[in-house]
Amino acid sequence: MGRLSGGVLAIFLCGFLAVGGGTAVAKAGPPRVDRSFGTDGLVVDRGGLSSDGRYGPYGEDMAVGPEDAVFTLQSYRSCRRETCTAELFVERYTPEGALDASFGERGASAGVVVNDYSSKIYGGSSYGSLAVNPAGEPVVAAVDGGDVTLFRLNHSGKLAGGFGGGDGIVTTDFGYAVVKPQLAISEQGEILMATGLWRRPRERRAVILARYTPAGFLDPSFGAGTPEAQPGGWLGIEGMWPSTLALSPSGGIALAGSSCCPAGGQGSLYVGRRRSDGSLVRPYTPSRPWRYFKAGLRTQVHSLVALPQGKAYLVGSSGGFSFAARTLASGRLDPAFGRSGLVWLKKGMYAGASPAVADRAGRLYVAGFRYGRGEFASNRAVLARLTKRGGLDRRWGRKPFGYAPLPVWISDALALEFQSSGKLVVFGEIVFSCVRSCPNPGRTLTRLHTGPVPKSR
Repeated sequence: MGRLSGGVLAIFLCGFLAVGGGTAVAKAGPPRVDRSFGTDGLVVDRGGLSSDGRYGPYGEDMAVGPEDAVFTLQSYRSCRRETCTAELFVERYTPEGALDASFGERGASAGVVVNDYSSKIYGGSSYGSLAVNPAGEPVVAAVDGGDVTLFRLNHSGKLAGGFGGGDGIVTTDFGYAVVKPQLAISEQGEILMATGLWRRPRERRAVILARYTPAGFLDPSFGAGTPEAQPGGWLGIEGMWPSTLALSPSGGIALAGSSCCPAGGQGSLYVGRRRSDGSLVRPYTPSRPWRYFKAGLRTQVHSLVALPQGKAYLVGSSGGFSFAARTLASGRLDPAFGRSGLVWLKKGMYAGASPAVADRAGRLYVAGFRYGRGEFASNRAVLARLTKRGGLDRRWGRKPFGYAPLPVWISDALALEFQSSGKLVVFGEIVFSCVRSCPNPGRTLTRLHTGPVPKSR
């Protein structure tokens, strides 16, 4: 694991406010790199081609644990003949961004190999999801040859023996899973997993929603008595494949995704809600488990943030631009947010991985990128902040107000999450300079101050 020197960091975003008198609180401005994190505010891992012919590591996901430890999920990828594989591993960092040598081997767990037959395995798409349980143990989910594989690591970075009754890896055959599983973990340690599959013999699409016990077993009580309940303790719900899964502060379940072929006047996006036990919440019914709305052509959903009272932020892209929506408990767009529930972020950035997170005040942060201005210039990651009313926060960033560039070299943010201190941890891709040939992007962690600080005397 390499580090950038302090000299290189001198060209990174500083954003310090002008010196003022007294102890008054300064106005909010551009996010400032927290230089106490990592090495002068940054942790960098260079990617590329390994000695054994594998590409990576690629960034997959990031999560902040219950004691503010930072976990990143990464992968090495390779294809031989008709089989492509991804070797997933987890790194753990201290709350201040130092690689935790007590975890695994020099901070990284051993890899778990899964098979993936997608031709996009060398691309930037993510193939695994990461969540952390209340005990601070990371859980990972991925598709493995059509099955869903979950594994849990203990505090020393090794596979948790006994998880699922085996060596720490649980493989479940739901039929034929075809999309990256989404994970969420409750305060009781229960593991929620959502994915999509083809349902034979009619080759229909379905949403799979399952709950595993903290010990890694399917919970047969989940959704019991509902029409969608399947033998073994999971739900098979008619609908398009889900893109996101989130738990509300009260433990309720929210799902969202895009509808590639809306029919009968349905919109291009959908959202659904359920109680923690898997049962439907009114006005959702077995015949209408989803609520649809329109946002544009070729729409994709990237992020879902569950809010109190059944509301949710939904972030996606259409036509290369990001949008944010807020839905009510009924699934309808919230007219108090933006223009009839929808906000387009067209002036300041384009959509990338488009991670999103909300702070304690309910403000929404959405990441995207701006194109480089020169022939060999790399893209530049940008962070937008929206108020609770859906307007771009004019006290944030630079012109156009509401947008702030992330530190240079970060081309796209892959995940965002707050620590308990209110500081924002960003996991992203970092592009290295090139002229004739360009190396694969590396991964980077940084931490930002997002609020006002006392002025200097």
